[in-house]
Amino acid sequence: MRTLIVLATLLLFTGVVRGEDGIHALLARLKATAENPVALERTLKRGEGRIILCSHCHGHDGNSLRDHVPNLAGQNAEYLLRQFEYFGSGKRKNFVMTRLATTLDPEDRIAIALWYGSQKVRPRAPSDPSLVEQGRRHFQAICFSCHGRDGLGHAALPRLANQPEQYVINTLTAYRNGERQRPESPMNGVATRLKDEEIRALAAYITSMNPELAADGGASRIANR
Repeated sequence: MRTLIVLATLLLFTGVVRGEDGIHALLARLKATAENPVALERTLKRGEGRIILCSHCHGHDGNSLRDHVPNLAGQNAEYLLRQFEYFGSGKRKNFVMTRLATTLDPEDRIAIALWYGSQKVRPRAPSDPSLVEQGRRHFQAICFSCHGRDGLGHAALPRLANQPEQYVINTLTAYRNGERQRPESPMNGVATRLKDEEIRALAAYITSMNPELAADGGASRIANR
């Protein structure tokens, strides 16, 4: 019994045991930090110092170093913080991300989310520019209603604009094939209708979207909501 109590205490300390109430409390702290210039500056410095492990895949400035890894630059900070909590609790599963999430305390997670959300996305060129227009039509028909005209998403949904092309292809294919299941995500139903050529076209368009439009997904957008 004593061992169970100690284990439960450790899990609570690291933030692994969390419900939606716990996530909402963290989101409130993130928003309050984003609205306080002094606290925000201090938190961004903390975030930059905590991304040593993250930067090996996602880059120091959030621009991915690997084509199959997502950009975090310009991503919605609230969305990033939610994903940290989901990885930490086991709601999302990834060996590397789960281990990383459980080693960071809540303040670190807030700091990293705000740091990456405040960075700018670097432009990427699609491998086949001829697919971009077709991808734009698919995006406006399928993705627009959730992720917005410019692919910026919002607090609970990710920014898609300028994500690496291969990452988009891998993700949509995994959703379509049932290899990625998230009960709360509409993607499980949306992607089942996509053909290979439509996925490639969507990826070409998404990776080529204007990165400047997607670069304000962090503190400034939270503070102005």
